[in-house]
Amino acid sequence: MKYAREVIDLMACYPGRQFRMAEIMRHVGRCLSRSAAAEEAMRRGVRRVLDHLVDSGQVERSGGNTKAVAYFWRPVGQMSQYSPQLGQNIGQYGRDLAP
Repeated sequence: MKYAREVIDLMACYPGRQFRMAEIMRHVGRCLSRSAAAEEAMRRGVRRVLDHLVDSGQVERSGGNTKAVAYFWRPVGQMSQYSPQLGQNIGQYGRDLAP
């Protein structure tokens, strides 16, 4: 994904802080002169990144489907839907370790 690094860099530094799409777009598109079509393409790319982060559970969306929607990075302790022991039990993997 084209803008994933910029979005993650911005939001992960401030867990729990709400970001509007305009703030994220300003961070991603800094120092770029762009046309209206290029800005819309960037907006679609950023929205695609945010949708994937929401689906993975790392980012939460608040505000519904309006222009007032805000996104925020979940703090580390709030990943409740995933097991805290994930990755700790070596037997959960389908292959043996190399000798």
